[in-house]
Amino acid sequence: MFYDTTVDLDTVYCYRVKAVNGFGESEFSDYDQGNRELTVEEFYYYRFRPASKYAKNRIYERFPDPYVGDEATFYGDVSGSMDFNVYIYTWSLLYGFLGRTNIHYNSINDGDLDPTTTDPDETGLILTGLIKGNVWEKSGNGSQSGTLEITGAYEATCVYDLTIEDKITTGGTITVTYNDKTEIIDYVNTDDE
Repeated sequence: MFYDTTVDLDTVYCYRVKAVNGFGESEFSDYDQGNRELTVEEFYYYRFRPASKYAKNRIYERFPDPYVGDEATFYGDVSGSMDFNVYIYTWSLLYGFLGRTNIHYNSINDGDLDPTTTDPDETGLILTGLIKGNVWEKSGNGSQSGTLEITGAYEATCVYDLTIEDKITTGGTITVTYNDKTEIIDYVNTDDE
């Protein structure tokens, strides 16, 4: 088996081979096609994260500073929906109110979000699951957790275990399972999401 480690993602390569030994050379084989499989980290950073951020950004465009009572349903560009709500979960004399945000992904599909491809038949990613955020009123600190199942163009699972400081997701991990491989990826906030 031949492994080409220099290939780019999203590019289909054609190969043919020729045997050469002390007795001579064979004819070239027929062409065969191949492409490189995404690693778990590549899937997370280049496929999943852009799709989940695109969906979440619609919430923050409408509710830049979510507040108790905010709720809305957003519909996928292709199909499905995403429900968002904020409510008071509990109260503490020391920390104030604990607000909870729920984001229900109901098989939301925004189509092909990969700018390197243009095929209109691509299904994109379909996101299903629940992400919960808990933030204390006085400190702005809290956590975000939940699981998203990904289907469509790829199949995977992402489990969130994130920390929130001053109302911004600042760290934690996301456990990603893709192609029967699981990796724990350290979350890095690149744009105050």
